[in-house]
Amino acid sequence: MTYKELYTQESHKLPNMVKYYEQTVSNYKQDQDFEKEIRERAASLPTKGADEDDEQGALAGSVVDNVQTAMDEVVNVYSAATKQDKQSTIEQDYE
Repeated sequence: MTYKELYTQESHKLPNMVKYYEQTVSNYKQDQDFEKEIRERAASLPTKGADEDDEQGALAGSVVDNVQTAMDEVVNVYSAATKQDKQSTIEQDYE
């Protein structure tokens, strides 16, 4: 018997387990969609090639680095916020 079969068979006995599973899947999909949007947005930002002349010279890549750092911060803050929400909800479910 697979885990999926066991889950399907026993899920009617454990409604909190089903609720937890559905919430976890939903949060995972939301996280994946959010990360995909960030990657698409970062990819759509204009960048110059290394061989092109740039007014900033040696600092040419710093703009891209700053954007990447900002995007990473957004992801980290979002992940921390959803993690806190997930923990609070799980703790409330089992009180």
